[in-house]
Amino acid sequence: MRGARGKFVGIAGIACLAFAGLSSTAAGAGDDRVTYVVFEAAGSNGYHVQFIGRGSDRAQRAQVWTDKGRSYAEWSTVDGELVDAEVGEGSTAVIYDLTRARSIGPRLEVRMGTLGRLSARFHTARVKIARRPCVTIRSKFGHLAGDLRFTGENAYSTFNDPRVRARLVVVDHRCANRTARRHIGRAVAGAGLWRGPSLLACGPTPRLAMLAMREKYFGDFLAVQTDRLAVARITRIASAIRFADSFAYKRSLQSATLRPEPPYFRGEARYSDGALSGDLRARFPGVGWTALSPGAATLYRSDPDPLPCMKVFGSLNRSVVSGSVGRSPATPLRSRLAPPTPSPLGAVSSRMRDEIGVSGGRALAPAP
Repeated sequence: MRGARGKFVGIAGIACLAFAGLSSTAAGAGDDRVTYVVFEAAGSNGYHVQFIGRGSDRAQRAQVWTDKGRSYAEWSTVDGELVDAEVGEGSTAVIYDLTRARSIGPRLEVRMGTLGRLSARFHTARVKIARRPCVTIRSKFGHLAGDLRFTGENAYSTFNDPRVRARLVVVDHRCANRTARRHIGRAVAGAGLWRGPSLLACGPTPRLAMLAMREKYFGDFLAVQTDRLAVARITRIASAIRFADSFAYKRSLQSATLRPEPPYFRGEARYSDGALSGDLRARFPGVGWTALSPGAATLYRSDPDPLPCMKVFGSLNRSVVSGSVGRSPATPLRSRLAPPTPSPLGAVSSRMRDEIGVSGGRALAPAP
């Protein structure tokens, strides 16, 4: 007998990497000094609240994340037959791309309107300096103290703490003609070996869309809703990985049935003749249950038919939507991959990882 184990995080992890990137044009490769401020804290109702700011002489950018749950699949096979499998309960996240960041550095000042305010000073406990060709990196470990408040829409999660553990990193560039390197998504692009078709569907409103992928043993579901406030651009995500019968389809690709199941999905959707119908809904933080149909849809194996809602996935790597991710052969025994945790350190910017030398994970750093 020949056995194998596997684990993957699905399209939710790739989506978090793609949606979360702080634009390189705002504080790009031409900046001689770039400052990052990162912290995370526990919000109410089981959510994690996370922040990353990126500042330079030319621009100040900031994002707040909230996330809850775990979306993953884990399985074992013997002689090619599935003998054991486990899926996570699903996950949900909201990314706030803030438009009113005043100061990112030792003095943090970000005004968020009804979402709250971040006004604090960074207090250093210890410093670590690293030098690389053309770059000096000063990592300061300590805490932020001041007015640190966040309230999600309809108070789905709140955070209010006068002091949080944080990290401030200053990156000084010394060489001219630098070229920015961007590899967003590379770390998880091969996380799942997709074998079946994908379904892309537009929701009843222009800012709502769903992407579903069928793997050999599982169905992978991602619903995305975008919104805009005066102080932020908002991306809401609901995701789940379920067993194969959650995504049933005909080989002709003329019809399909989707049943993602609670807690972040509810109901059933049916695909036929280029449209999605049924009562399938997704639960987004702050807005509650949202209908994902009726709407235009396409069931495909390589490239999807053009749909108006594809702009909702504008930040998502095209290779994900086209279904080409992970189609190359993979080793039967996969290394363990952590469930997607949209942590600023792990997912916001590949450039930050390059400059600072950090890896993914929810923990910031050991206590100083």
